Amino acid sequence: MTRSVSIVASTLPIAFLAARAEALGVDRIVATSANLNRSYGYLARKIGREMEIETTPPGFVRQSLYFALLVAKCRFLGRRLVIFHECCMPVLDLLILLLRPKGDHFPQVSMLGSIPMDISAAPKSKLLTLLRICRLDRFFVLYYSPPVGDNPGEYSLSLKAYPRSVVSHPVGYAGEAPSAIEAEDVPLRSRTILLLTGKALSPDEDQIAVFSGIVESAAKYGFRCDVKDHPNPYFRLGFASEAAPSIDPEMPSELLDDDYALVIGASSTGLLRYGNRAFSIIEMLPSLSAEETGLAKKHFDMAAPGHTLRYLESLQQLESILEELSL
Repeated sequence: MTRSVSIVASTLPIAFLAARAEALGVDRIVATSANLNRSYGYLARKIGREMEIETTPPGFVRQSLYFALLVAKCRFLGRRLVIFHECCMPVLDLLILLLRPKGDHFPQVSMLGSIPMDISAAPKSKLLTLLRICRLDRFFVLYYSPPVGDNPGEYSLSLKAYPRSVVSHPVGYAGEAPSAIEAEDVPLRSRTILLLTGKALSPDEDQIAVFSGIVESAAKYGFRCDVKDHPNPYFRLGFASEAAPSIDPEMPSELLDDDYALVIGASSTGLLRYGNRAFSIIEMLPSLSAEETGLAKKHFDMAAPGHTLRYLESLQQLESILEELSL
């Protein structure tokens, strides 16, 4: 079997790799940030597979040189490259265009939640200036992502198309790997609710207020909440409650033992693993416009077509569900 190297920039691919790493021959994972090492260390232990996990060096120049050597080795030593990113890695994408290694691209989400823009609208940067001078900007599409929580909006470059040597799979293909476990398939083995928290399009305080109410409602019906924040520190909500124990945020939710009665979050793709036991609170966030709520729902629909995730509209609705589960 051909050995493969996987480059990861988030924990989004972790469930997919848990299901497909062996079939794809992945024995080396390259993470683009140090905080991902622990998350993918959990993956290696979970699947019981020896896997080399390393981090790209810091700094634009050093990371670019690292990618150049890595892609060249894949091209000339016959190793496949397995990638998942949708945007934000233009140097790696250009190296793939130039050297044309064999590989697979499994995007985890689409860019439909972002706004396409003319590339001239991008803020000035040395990288973009260099791309324009070399006339390489024509290979990219510019997207603007609205602010998430208290974090500002972001501009990102997404490659228009990979070379034929890299097989690009549709977003839904990656979503097939971790099959959702529906409520009727799992008896109520615990009275615990998992809260998947993280920054969303709404202000942080809106989410914190809703999650606080959920913890109180759960306690009324004899349920406990566990809090699992976002693996990336930049997107952590920071919600905490004395009544709700916290799980290591770097532990991917996709690798948690699954005995939760319900799983509740805002826009976390981790919700999609839990089928109709999962609920999003986006309709309970008063600051979100109808357009923003629609973008969040489209994000779920594109990541897992046909999903059975449900949307909470009020704490009263949640309490009715908890009452029914208690019967």
